[in-house]
Amino acid sequence: MAAMTKRAMLVSETMNREIVVCRDADTLEVVIEAMLKHGISGMPVINENSQVVGIISEKDIVHAFSKALEHAGIREIKATMRLLFVGKIEDVDPRKLVEVMRSAKTQIARNHMSAPPIMVSSRTSLREALNLMIARRVNRLPVVDKSQLVGIITRGDIMVFLASELAHLNDPRQ
Repeated sequence: MAAMTKRAMLVSETMNREIVVCRDADTLEVVIEAMLKHGISGMPVINENSQVVGIISEKDIVHAFSKALEHAGIREIKATMRLLFVGKIEDVDPRKLVEVMRSAKTQIARNHMSAPPIMVSSRTSLREALNLMIARRVNRLPVVDKSQLVGIITRGDIMVFLASELAHLNDPRQ
């Protein structure tokens, strides 16, 4: 009986082909709206030639607002937390808060994205992609073939794949 060899799973088998992107010149307001609309926590950033030039995530946006709050003189973490959870703070000038929120309309993605992006091809093994995510501490990898964005693979995509594999192993019909 010939020995069975198991082939490596490829990124192309688990990646998401429906890709939400933003342009490097998009404002943070546009980026936030896209993330909320699509229920995602990050996305590739493309330039005018549709090349992936970075990744922008919730972490990048929160960091941008944290810097804007500090620039506006709101340094107290307690004040910031009260703002987020209660909606008001007595010891902060409301005009400064409005200024910070308005900054989302002028700040652009290219100034806050992580670059250069860490990318894989559709022929990359799933194991290699997961190891890359762990080693580089990223949650998503754009999938690029021949300089074209063809998909994105996230830790969530890998979790869904693992869950289906576990379910398959537990199926008594198998």
